[in-house]
Amino acid sequence: MKISDFIFKFKSFRMREDGLCRVRLFVNTQKETICVLTDIDSMSNAPYLDTVCDTVIQLLNENGYIIDCQIYILHDECDASMVIIDEYGKVEKHLSKKQIESLTECDENEFAKKSVDELSIKRQIEKKRYEINPFINNQYLQAPEYIKRKIEIQENAISKKQLKKLIDAGASERELDALIKKDLSLIAEIYSYPNDEYIVFSEFPLGEKRVDFAIFSGRSTMDVTFIEYIKKYTLRRVCILICSRLFNLKCYCLTF
Repeated sequence: MKISDFIFKFKSFRMREDGLCRVRLFVNTQKETICVLTDIDSMSNAPYLDTVCDTVIQLLNENGYIIDCQIYILHDECDASMVIIDEYGKVEKHLSKKQIESLTECDENEFAKKSVDELSIKRQIEKKRYEINPFINNQYLQAPEYIKRKIEIQENAISKKQLKKLIDAGASERELDALIKKDLSLIAEIYSYPNDEYIVFSEFPLGEKRVDFAIFSGRSTMDVTFIEYIKKYTLRRVCILICSRLFNLKCYCLTF
């Protein structure tokens, strides 16, 4: 019968950070206490469990998680291997799945699934991993200046609905120009890649003339996008001419 099932956080001198493993405790009809230590593979945040299992066993006993345990079993989810070990981690006997089911008197499905496929256990793993390192899934931290500027853009953002509404109402070029200039990110984020890395200008000098908008984006190679209003009075629509890639010009006409 299983009496306990939890994710245990431990520290070893062999590791830079805390590690994780799954601990299951069983008591059978012979009143033997059996502790199964499961290596949860890449989610363990640690080296192979067999190299630190002696530390795990020591910490479990010292902190009162297990008392007077008769049998320790090391279980590897990667290859589904199971071995009986002593308190120092030395392998004493290899077990089959049937043998461990008989020894622990557990259900045949107890060791059928990986820990990450069991929702309650997966939640425990994720919680413990964030305790160890709050930035474990977000190692790249953006600069405060970037975050501040991003918030400013979001606070002053003009929605695409507002632009569409103005176009549908048959707005003049001057009216459209005034709206877009309030939030240049409205057009810049559509035509730039990555969509948060760009420089955008209005009334950009081009030869002896000026183009309505110019967007510079890209990393290893720069994309240059020119946007110019073209008014079709008969259709009462606005067409935008886009010339992208300065040395290999392509033209597109978008009708709103």
